[in-house]
Amino acid sequence: MVLKRGLAQAVGAVAVVTVAGQLLNVAQEMVIAAKFGTSTSTDAYKMALVIPIMLSLELATVVGAIVIPVFHEQRKSLAPSEIFSVGLTFIGIFAFSIAAAVFVLAPFLMNTVAGGFSQETRVMATFLLRVLSLGIFFTLTSLFLSNVLNVYGYFALPAFQRMFIYAGTLTFLFLIGRSYGITAAAFGFVVGLGLFVIVQMVVVLKKMKYSFTFNPAHPVIKSMVILAGPLIFY
Repeated sequence: MVLKRGLAQAVGAVAVVTVAGQLLNVAQEMVIAAKFGTSTSTDAYKMALVIPIMLSLELATVVGAIVIPVFHEQRKSLAPSEIFSVGLTFIGIFAFSIAAAVFVLAPFLMNTVAGGFSQETRVMATFLLRVLSLGIFFTLTSLFLSNVLNVYGYFALPAFQRMFIYAGTLTFLFLIGRSYGITAAAFGFVVGLGLFVIVQMVVVLKKMKYSFTFNPAHPVIKSMVILAGPLIFY
């Protein structure tokens, strides 16, 4: 009964947070429309978001499919803190590599995604994508932490991610939107994600410790690569 009650409360909390997040999203869209309307800035921001969102959706499936099985498998022989440390370091390096690649390839990516838009829009979208590339690092890190939290029964907290993103975007638009234009929205997106990762880390570190550990031959990394390979290249 206690377990069922806990699950019901978690489901209810997730539902409330999801609705609140959608309301913040609507507010964000209204503010952007009011400030920039149908303009080069709006088009550039929308185009710049395509790559981070697409990568997040694709990699969310991969991360979700490997973290929980690896935790359950490796806990038979390794301490949770070691599994967490190795896994987070590996995901962090992978996430940084993806973010760096997007930063470097931003002009090519925007010419591909926004090929039908003006040169001015593509240039602005390239700059915004480079700002948002740091958000890719935070997103992948957050996905890992969310799955770790799920292992320990923290189902509601991961649902707050979008609220942090939208709240960050809105806050920066109001604070520096007049000076920085649509770039303020990109800054808010990244800062919101960064703050959410910090909150997740604080909660996770109450359960286990982190220490930088990277060994490509470590069984945790081997298991993650074996499970992720078919999903990435399928």
